[in-house]
Amino acid sequence: MAKVAIEDLSGVSTPVTSNPYDGLIQATDNDPKKMQERYQLHRVTRNLRQKADILADNFSGWVLDEHLTRLDGPQRDTNYRDPRNCLVFWARPPQKVKNLVQIIQQKLKDAAPNLWLMPISNLHMTALEVTHSKTEAEIDDLVSTLKPSAKSITDMNSLDNRRPRLIKPMLSFDSAALALSFVPAADLYTQVTNTGVHVGSRYVVPSAHLTIARFNSPNPFEGDPLDASVSLDIQTRRRWLSEVEMINKWLEAEFWPDGHGRIRPGGEWIVGEEKGLDFRKGTLWYGGQLTHAAAVLASQAAEQKSREIGVPMNIAIVDASLYLLHFVRLPGAKLTSVDIAINKAFTAAGHKVPTSAYKQQVTPGGVAYGLATAGSNHGRFTYVGGGVPFVVDGEVVGAIGCSTGTPAQDEEVAKAGVNAVLAAAAASGTLKSKL
Repeated sequence: MAKVAIEDLSGVSTPVTSNPYDGLIQATDNDPKKMQERYQLHRVTRNLRQKADILADNFSGWVLDEHLTRLDGPQRDTNYRDPRNCLVFWARPPQKVKNLVQIIQQKLKDAAPNLWLMPISNLHMTALEVTHSKTEAEIDDLVSTLKPSAKSITDMNSLDNRRPRLIKPMLSFDSAALALSFVPAADLYTQVTNTGVHVGSRYVVPSAHLTIARFNSPNPFEGDPLDASVSLDIQTRRRWLSEVEMINKWLEAEFWPDGHGRIRPGGEWIVGEEKGLDFRKGTLWYGGQLTHAAAVLASQAAEQKSREIGVPMNIAIVDASLYLLHFVRLPGAKLTSVDIAINKAFTAAGHKVPTSAYKQQVTPGGVAYGLATAGSNHGRFTYVGGGVPFVVDGEVVGAIGCSTGTPAQDEEVAKAGVNAVLAAAAASGTLKSKL
């Protein structure tokens, strides 16, 4: 993981306790309003400090995640296996927060096309990191100790009205990553230590954040991602920070409580409102995202199938965050089908099923009747066959959309692309983390 120091910047001395939340509770007399004020001051102060560091004359470049750069991106090492194993309790954001993150990620991507984005399906808030960077055997030993209590810990319904309520989303940033932060999260420390497991977390400051982007190449902006000189230009850095600050002003104006205490969907998150916590073990790979190399492989296989059946295609491939990764238009493919191919990939990845699955559902009498004409996703939803998701270990990591032929022909070509990627991954003994 990229190394950037984390410290308490709330301006008030917080007692040092083995459980960082105990120190916060003591310093604020267990007053929720004071806790919000402390954490707001902390994240504002930290952003100001990070801004100064990024704009400093001695700025030497972005702090790249040493593991992520080898797992994904322009410096990817196909033979690399992440050796780190962790044991964590994760809170998953509700759909309304995911929707907000998608909008923010698109704004960031517009400003920095080479920025690595956390797949929407992988978004998580670390409610408690029990331990990290251990071997698989060491993790299994801890799991056996925690397992009898895991259900009661992850069942947020048992908290009734005491489930944490997170508000005031804000982009927190440094030279390694960006996160959507809220007020402090729930405390699971005591529940876990009561089982006899020692908590060895890297997090020493109470925090409630979703990491949404990381730097995994020297140049996150336009041009060669390996050209470090781009980021050393002071005007480029100023423009980047200006974009981040504009997003924060927009968040405060649109998603913070108004004068009457009302909050737009996405600006508030009651942890556990859709599901309880995830008790997760395994490697720390942030993956679940289709890589550009896999997209090119899928496109080549789809192109070959397109030529075999004699129908030139438009071929579009998106990742799990619905961003276009790769597009090709074969000679003779219909110009009017360009957007259709892209929208097929968008729909298949977003709805996590082939577009052909909706044909019967959106017709009169179907359970989704009217969806196709209701302007869903600004008119991008389509039920025409030819959009197929890439599904790995039960998780959608992207999708391919093809268009020009009949729906059956389009789907045949799309499936050829999907099958080629899955076959290549299986042959090399790697799946999700290497796609």
